[in-house]
Amino acid sequence: MNKRNLAFFAQSFLALCLAIQVWVWLIYIGVFWSSDSLVSLGDLVHSVGPLKAAWKAFLAMLVPTLLISFFVRQRLSAGLRTLLYAALGCLCGALWLLYLAGQSVGFFLQQARLYLAAGALAGLVYGLIMGMSLKVSADQAGQSVRRRNLLGSLGLFAGGAGLLGSLFGPWDLWKNRNSYLDVDLSGLQEGQRMTVELARKPVWIIRRSAQTIRLLEEENPRLADPLSASSQQPEQARNALRSVRPEYFIVYGICTHLACIPDYRPDNSGTPEPFARPGPQFFCPCHGGVFDLAGRVYANMPPPTNLVVPEYEFISDQVVRLHFPSLAQEWRL
Repeated sequence: MNKRNLAFFAQSFLALCLAIQVWVWLIYIGVFWSSDSLVSLGDLVHSVGPLKAAWKAFLAMLVPTLLISFFVRQRLSAGLRTLLYAALGCLCGALWLLYLAGQSVGFFLQQARLYLAAGALAGLVYGLIMGMSLKVSADQAGQSVRRRNLLGSLGLFAGGAGLLGSLFGPWDLWKNRNSYLDVDLSGLQEGQRMTVELARKPVWIIRRSAQTIRLLEEENPRLADPLSASSQQPEQARNALRSVRPEYFIVYGICTHLACIPDYRPDNSGTPEPFARPGPQFFCPCHGGVFDLAGRVYANMPPPTNLVVPEYEFISDQVVRLHFPSLAQEWRL
């Protein structure tokens, strides 16, 4: 492989990395905007969510992108290549949305415009970066090269900002890897919820009633993962109630779909269909995810797994110690 091809593949690698960062952040901003939860973006920056999403997309797209870019670089003009990349980005956005939506047709239709537009813009950024050239002539054609370089530079800046933002979360987790938070539960009454912040994420502590506990212990065929086999919780909380003590449920208040904040519904008797479920529940307003009061998601919902239970221990009858998550726990290695 000659130096020219090596430089081309290096440029493709960089352009894909930055285009995916643009795509990921456009998706998150669009989701939070549509659910009136833009304030949650600050907490998202300090999580590993954007980096995880970008890494999965990068691995899926690397080989196809390099092959397509290599094939069309001498066959199409710079403008046509950019339009092609935008169209392919649109297609990739649709395929990713199909993967997330599963059997939820309503979610696919609701989010189609956002994912297609984000994919098209990411493809446009990729095409502009790939169209950048170090050789700028003074003739009329050179003006077009200058414009592409300017737009490509804006794409580099946007993608670079997204990449730097994605690194804040791992740094925060490493810095606080041995930290913990002690919480006094003496004032928490039955049915009440307490919210504390751990690693810049909301942790809910709910005191469940005896009736709720009995309901959760019953077999429920509508749950996607009733035994929490594919969900994240401490080993001592791997049970139907997903807790160390039956009456206290401790969970991150973040939906496992796209990190929205679900609503806590302690009295669900008057909720209309199609979201009516017996007993208290969590309901995610972003895309309609429903969880029971053990954080277990119902089947055929957008969230892929149950809500995440943090590492914790009771150091006395009324005091619980919440441990900050490690990077490995956040990444689910």
